[in-house]
Amino acid sequence: MQILASALPGFRDLRAPLIAGYLWLLCLWTLVKPNIAVRPANDIAASIYDLAVATGPIWIGLAVSVGAYLVGSVSQILSPVVRLVTRRTVNRAARLLGGALYALYAAAQLGWARVRHGIRQRSVSAIGKLTIATDFQPSLAAKALSLRLIPPPPKWSDNPALTRHRFAADEKLRKLEKSAPAGWVSEHNIEELRNELSDRYQRAADQLRDEMSLPATLLVGENPALFSEADRLKAEGELRLALVPPIAAITVLLSISHTPIWLCLFVALIIIAAQGLDREHKFQTLMDGALRQGQIIAQSIEEFKSWVDTIPAE
Repeated sequence: MQILASALPGFRDLRAPLIAGYLWLLCLWTLVKPNIAVRPANDIAASIYDLAVATGPIWIGLAVSVGAYLVGSVSQILSPVVRLVTRRTVNRAARLLGGALYALYAAAQLGWARVRHGIRQRSVSAIGKLTIATDFQPSLAAKALSLRLIPPPPKWSDNPALTRHRFAADEKLRKLEKSAPAGWVSEHNIEELRNELSDRYQRAADQLRDEMSLPATLLVGENPALFSEADRLKAEGELRLALVPPIAAITVLLSISHTPIWLCLFVALIIIAAQGLDREHKFQTLMDGALRQGQIIAQSIEEFKSWVDTIPAE
C-alpha cells in the first residue's frame, strides 16, 4: 500500500470509498443470502447472472470493485454525521469521566481532612478553635468538567497571513479617513469599505477552510515529504470515518439475526471513529502549520491580499 501510494499520488483517496463499498456489499449479501448455484427467476437478475457466468471471475471481480467504489462514494456523505456524533459522544463521555474522577478526588480530600481533624482533636484541648482546611481546587474541577478528548478543528480565520492582511486593510482605512486622495472619497464610502472588508475577510476564511480540505496532491504536491505525511493523515482519517456506517449496519443486522452481543462492536466503532477524527485533526494542524510557515500558498489568501492592495495607502 505504501509503495502504491508513493508511485500513484492520491491512491490513498481510493481506499475509503472502495473498502466502505465492499463492506456495504457484504452487508447486502448477509441480508439477502443469495444462492449463487441456482439461476434467479427474476428476468433482470437472471440476465445479470448469465452475464456473470459468461464473463468469468475476473470481470466479476472488476464489476464488483466498480460497484463497491460507487456505493462507498455515496456512503461517504454520512461522514459528517459520524464526525458530529463521535465528537459529541466522546467529549461528553470525557466530561463525565473527568467529573467522576474529580468527585473521587474531592471525596478523598474530604476523608483525609476528617482523619486529620480526628488526630488533632485528641491532641488539642481547644477544639473550638480547630479549623479544617481542604483544597478542592475549583480550577481543577473546571478542567475536569470541560475535558475534551477530541479538540475542535482549527479556525482558519485566525491564520496569521489572513489576519495580517486584515490589519493592513484596517490601517489603510484609518489613514484614508484622515487624508484621502482628491476625488477618491467622493467615489468611495469608508463605511461601505469597512463592511466590504468584513465580508471579504469572512469569505476568504471560508474559502481557506474549503481549500485546506482539498486532496493533498493539490496542496503540497511540490513538497514530497509534506505531501506524503499530509496524504497519509487525510486518507487514514477518511478511511476510518467511512468504515463506521457499513460496519454499524452489519453489527445491527447480526445483532438482530443472531445475538445482541454483537452490539458490543459499537464500542470499537466509537474508537475507530475517534481515531479518524484524530487523524483529521493532525492533518488540519499540519496544513495550518505549513500555511503559517509559507510552505504552501493558498489562493484565497492571495485573492484577499490582491483586494487589500487596491486600497490606497494614504
